[in-house]
Amino acid sequence: MMNVKKFQGFVYILSFVLILLAGCNKDLTEELPKSEYGEILEQGNYELKLDKNNYSEKVDQISLEITNNSASNLNFGLIYYLERYINGSWYQIPFKDDTEFQTIGIMVKPNESYTQNISTNHLKYDLSPGKYRVVKPISEEITLATEFEIE
Repeated sequence: MMNVKKFQGFVYILSFVLILLAGCNKDLTEELPKSEYGEILEQGNYELKLDKNNYSEKVDQISLEITNNSASNLNFGLIYYLERYINGSWYQIPFKDDTEFQTIGIMVKPNESYTQNISTNHLKYDLSPGKYRVVKPISEEITLATEFEIE
């Protein structure tokens, strides 16, 4: 009889501790700003591809290739955003406070490509398993994006 009471007491204490821990655990969506881009449609003349579709949690660099399939030059900067898909919406993963981007212009001629390596070390949060995308603003009218998975 004594063992049953001890067991019940243990279950009550364990339940209480788990409830406390759950209350202390913030939802990641409270920390992350919602994406300002929403659904990004394909841009017929321009393409953004990654070197892989799946990465491990320990990835520190992702290589993206921007291809210009148009008849005119494509100009853009180095800025990019990483976003995570959570509960049906995209959320932007912020950069660390000391992260800066060089303000240089990149020009890609027609039917040529440019490769940009991006570091995940500049992100405020580590990447955990889930669905992500790289968003590359090109101009007011053109924003490219491509999805990948962290396993």
